[in-house]
Amino acid sequence: MQSSCRNAEAPIPIFEDANCDVCGSWDSKELVKLQGSAYHECNTCGLIFARPMPINFVELNEASYHRKLDKYIEKIQKRRSKNRKKVKPFSRY
Repeated sequence: MQSSCRNAEAPIPIFEDANCDVCGSWDSKELVKLQGSAYHECNTCGLIFARPMPINFVELNEASYHRKLDKYIEKIQKRRSKNRKKVKPFSRY
């Protein structure tokens, strides 16, 4: 089993300023900043949202999923080989 993005490079996030998805307000306060983005709380309705928001988040999520899937497949294949060696002595039973 192989994913379709095996040799694809990781996409670069393209950020866009974002307002509250619930009430549309731009009035918010920053709660915490992480990796170039921040979580804001809307001063109008209290929603917590990311700002700025990557506009290519679907592409970012897909690329991340396939990279992690490839690593997981590798890990399972290594374990399968080790586990078969451990079980082999019991095959005569």
